[in-house]
Amino acid sequence: MNNQRNLKGLGGWLIVLGIKIVLSLLLLSFDIYSLYQLFQNEALSQISDQKSELYYPTLMYLLYIESILNIVFFLLSVCAVYLFFSKHLYFPTFYIAFIASFLLVQLCDSAILSVLFTDKNAFDTETIMQLATSTMGCLIWTPYLLMSVRVKNTFTQHSKHSA
Repeated sequence: MNNQRNLKGLGGWLIVLGIKIVLSLLLLSFDIYSLYQLFQNEALSQISDQKSELYYPTLMYLLYIESILNIVFFLLSVCAVYLFFSKHLYFPTFYIAFIASFLLVQLCDSAILSVLFTDKNAFDTETIMQLATSTMGCLIWTPYLLMSVRVKNTFTQHSKHSA
């Protein structure tokens, strides 16, 4: 029993989770920057120009939606980093909802692309690997966050001013 009380703090598997959370924030930053660069690219104007051979009206909307979702997930990642390092009571629930919603958005995005672009395989090897990685993350981190003694002992702060 005394040994379980010692399981507290950002140690053990929580170190791996902390690294994952910070890396996710960095990867989302890169995705947002890449989309920004795409919007600055001349090829994008051809996609939206009705006279262009590359014109595809729905693609512009998808790019805008993708940009908005990336910004939302970036902001949620910032919240996850804050809740994690402040050892906030709401972190486990927040993070489970975050990774589940991220997986759901990935699935919806792939499904929409497969409907719109029937001539291309939206579920290519890269997409399947991303979906598998997100699914494995959900399958690993959800039970850990719900059942770990270390998680229960660590995430106890109600606010920054709590003892």
